[in-house]
This record gives sequence, C-alpha cells and structure tokens, in this order.
Amino acid sequence: MVKKGRKPTTGRKTTKLDIFEDPIKLKGRVLTLMRADFKKSPMYAAAKKSSFLGQAMYQCPLCMVMVYTGASDKNYEKLKLEHPKLQRGKESKMFNLDHIEPIVPYDRATKDMSLDELAPRVYCHEDNMQYICKECHKIKSAHESGLRKEERKKKKEKK
Repeated sequence: MVKKGRKPTTGRKTTKLDIFEDPIKLKGRVLTLMRADFKKSPMYAAAKKSSFLGQAMYQCPLCMVMVYTGASDKNYEKLKLEHPKLQRGKESKMFNLDHIEPIVPYDRATKDMSLDELAPRVYCHEDNMQYICKECHKIKSAHESGLRKEERKKKKEKK
C-alpha cells in the first residue's frame, strides 16, 4: 500500500554504501571528512588565531577588512569609533580557512591523487594556512580554478 502523496518506488534503492562501489566518490567523501576533521585540529586553531585581533575582532590578512564578532552593541560602537571601516558579523559566516598552497596542485586533479598524497596537504603546517574573509577566499579560489583550467588546456593541446 502506497501512502497518499508518495510515488511508488521502482528499481533498486540507492544507499550510502553505494559510494564504496565508486572509488572516486569514496575518495571525495573521505576528503570531505578529512577537511571537517581538520577544523578540530591545533593547526586550524593556530591559523584562525593569526587573524584574531582581540576584543572579538578578526582581520583578513589580504584585504585588511576588520570584523567584530561580539554580541555587545556598546563595544561595537566604541570599536567603530577607532576603526571606521569595522564590520559586524558572525566570524564563521565571514571567514574561511585557506590553504596558501592548494590541497590539489594546479597541474593535477583530485581523482589522480591518492589519499596518501592528499592527507598531508590537508593536514599541513600552519605556515601554509591563512584565515581570510569569504570575499577574498572566493576571489582566490576563482583564480586557482582558472589556473587549473589553463593547465588542463595545456595538457590537452600536448596530446
């Protein structure tokens, strides 16, 4: 009996275990889990701390934008007098951790790398990380995507 509003299912149901049948999907899932785990690491905390100015303020090292993340309106107004361009927002929504040297090199693809190669690039030293604003991260990521696209184009032309 089919419940009202539901369509009967046909064929085989997809399960979470299906990722084990596709090595590329499995590698992608493991990489996602490594990135999530990395956020709990001391290296991540150190990179985040490098952008912390104190008094609930963070600063992007690239564009120098400053963000107040505290709850106090009084403190924000006081700090705004000292820093006129100070913005207000939730730190986790306004900043991203960025690997200065990308996890996946420009001339490679994730599918061509083993987890043994990827792991040390994810869990890298804090000198290879920066805590930057989302806008700078978006620009940097777009630039890196363009470089990867050029590399793929060069490889294709060589063939």
